[in-house]
Amino acid sequence: MPDIETRKILVRDALPQRWYESYIKELQKTLAGGLDSGFQRFLFLDSDTYLCKPVYDIFDILEEYSVCSTHAPARQTTDMPDNYNIPDAYPEFNTGVFGYTNTSQVFQLFDWWLEEYQKMYDVSGDNDQACLRAAMWKQKTKAWVLPPEYNYRAGFGGFVSGYVRILHLRSQNIQAAARRVNAETGMRTFARGDIR
Repeated sequence: MPDIETRKILVRDALPQRWYESYIKELQKTLAGGLDSGFQRFLFLDSDTYLCKPVYDIFDILEEYSVCSTHAPARQTTDMPDNYNIPDAYPEFNTGVFGYTNTSQVFQLFDWWLEEYQKMYDVSGDNDQACLRAAMWKQKTKAWVLPPEYNYRAGFGGFVSGYVRILHLRSQNIQAAARRVNAETGMRTFARGDIR
């Protein structure tokens, strides 16, 4: 996708035990910087993601929704404080592929995301997804759930159908892993460790 402008986000000066706090703050800065640049839609990709095919349609989704992502492979990655009454049917989003818009609602979501991180730290630890879940539930964020082919966490195994667009995996040979996962495009499952 050479026509899409890209920027690297470097998380600096992060305390090892509170890395995600710095990460959320850096995402807030990119959103604030978007106001100056005129950008309206953003797609954050973790450093261990690989685009197998263009994903322009994510930007189409962001014409209608404030945020988009896939569900996390582990629907809840950590404990939640006892007073958080979020239904189990409202799982975490994986933040490794995270689309968002330049809107006041998303600015508020990011503020709540950081606030929830800080409030939940003693129970949930250094975790970005549980606090995002809490912030999105609190805000009733207009979110779209992308199919797993747009953030396939191959190291965990799972089900895909169609072409995997974004492979999310640390690998010695990511191109070979992408060829393996997309060797066929029908409905298929992989066990943990099948894709390396």
